[in-house]
Amino acid sequence: MAVLNALENIATSARSALVDAQRVIEGVHDDGMVTPQPRLSDVGPLVARMQGSLEIEQSESGTPAELSAGQQLAVFRIIQECLTNALKHGGRGTAVRLHLDWSGPGLTLHAASGIPETTGRDSPDPAAETRVGRGLAGMRERAHLAGGWMTSGPDGEQYRVTVFIPYGTRTADADAAAASAEPDLVPAGSPAARPGMQLAEAGDRG
Repeated sequence: MAVLNALENIATSARSALVDAQRVIEGVHDDGMVTPQPRLSDVGPLVARMQGSLEIEQSESGTPAELSAGQQLAVFRIIQECLTNALKHGGRGTAVRLHLDWSGPGLTLHAASGIPETTGRDSPDPAAETRVGRGLAGMRERAHLAGGWMTSGPDGEQYRVTVFIPYGTRTADADAAAASAEPDLVPAGSPAARPGMQLAEAGDRG
């Protein structure tokens, strides 16, 4: 009986911790209010907040086009993950380049950061591919849910991430699916590079 009670207490604690973590991920406050989901306009403030820890160079080309709310959320979260991983793996002062190219049939995001000398230049830590909602797998899944794709990998002295999000292909239902999937993305396989897309990147090595 004591064992059963102990197991029940452990299960209760685990469920409570999971709910707390999910509320943080979803941006739900204790009062039940939901934090508005980030948009492209929030990328600038995000970069500004990270400038004290990273040396970020941000640029754009082409004429910005309208992206749906779900697509904007995906782009923001991918950039956030790239910056977080650059800091995690490269440390303070790591140089990061972000470029948003609006000149094609969709938005192409290029992110690149330096690879520390102690970091292997082969495939990323498998944990990066399996963490639910995080890492490279989570970034690929966000791009997929937004109607696009992502490539990633080391390129010389830099780690590059390239994301393509097409214009005008998302429906309201698809956006709702992308938003609802935010707390628990499912790992997805790495897509092959598509024509017309340059390799570029930065970010998650584990």
